[in-house]
Amino acid sequence: ENIGNIPQFVTKTDSEGKYEISLPNNFSYIAHAIPLDKSSYLDQYYYLATSPYNADILVLNQDLDDVNFYLKERQKYQNGFAGVVVDKDRNPIESRVFAILIQPSGDNFNKPNATVRVVETDKDGHFLFQNLPLGKYVLLSVPKDKRYVPGYYKANDFATLKWREATQIEVGEFMIQVVYEIKHKDRLSLKGLVSYSGRVEENTGIIKILSEPQCCNPISEALVCALDKDGNVLDYYVTDKYGNFALEELVPGDLRIVVSKVGYEDAEIFVTADYESNYQFYNEILLSKEVSLVESNNNLGISILQSENNLTINSAPETVIDNVRIYDLFGNLVSESKSPGKPVQIRLDALSNGVYFVRVATNKGIDNFKISIVR
Repeated sequence: ENIGNIPQFVTKTDSEGKYEISLPNNFSYIAHAIPLDKSSYLDQYYYLATSPYNADILVLNQDLDDVNFYLKERQKYQNGFAGVVVDKDRNPIESRVFAILIQPSGDNFNKPNATVRVVETDKDGHFLFQNLPLGKYVLLSVPKDKRYVPGYYKANDFATLKWREATQIEVGEFMIQVVYEIKHKDRLSLKGLVSYSGRVEENTGIIKILSEPQCCNPISEALVCALDKDGNVLDYYVTDKYGNFALEELVPGDLRIVVSKVGYEDAEIFVTADYESNYQFYNEILLSKEVSLVESNNNLGISILQSENNLTINSAPETVIDNVRIYDLFGNLVSESKSPGKPVQIRLDALSNGVYFVRVATNKGIDNFKISIVR
């Protein structure tokens, strides 16, 4: 059931890191390597995945060789935070909790909008993250028991289905003393015969021709939920590495499909289901990358919009932009636009990954912004 509370089979490696395990055949498995020395290495799912939803599915109908792991060294930060996952009555829930970095800070060049770590709670619902790259995070909690609705952590409220509504947690150099409580709603237990399946992909602007598979960017770890007309969650799915999802046993009627993935604009699809002709749906859902908006703090009427390779600078009618300069962290001028007009459009293709400072000179004064480029 999309990696819920599944049985586990465990073995240990020898002194050379080799292992062997015997398993019942004709079943599907995911493989997970957990280092005994958790202070030095990160765990990993096969193949090179940080979460079970990105893992390869191993179908065991014969002996398999070379199911190998390449563990990354753990970054040495003396920071982190703890939390607990509960139901509406504050009873503990076993869950998988994702720490998703949405905005790196300082000289941290980790990719934004990426899952940095996934941990499992203990039987009392407690979880702990340690040694995290600095920056702002949101948390996604997916209970192992599908009786509960998953969602993103929202302070003093139930977990939300949309990442933009989530509470951000800023991780610095030291442990955060706050214990974060992630509270989940109950999932509606009604069952029907309607199904809604498909794939979630990035909206690249490329038009598909025919029904043959085209080059695309599947989106994994997107939260896909089916809701009835009253807003009750009927079923949910976390997309796999290929962007696939399957919502099953839905009741007929007006359904709303909500899709949310950190770093992308949320999507909503409305369908009407019945048992006569509309009871099986398949759809390819396209998500557009979010655009970062940074407002001026100096009341100069300047705001910037950053997408992957474009920077757009807007100004109020009374504000005239004289020039725009971009500097790297060492103070080197890497780009300049003089008397650029409105709005200012700057291509970022030529700039390498890193943090840059944007200096906007106007008739009202000078404003400065910081941008991060990670591809």
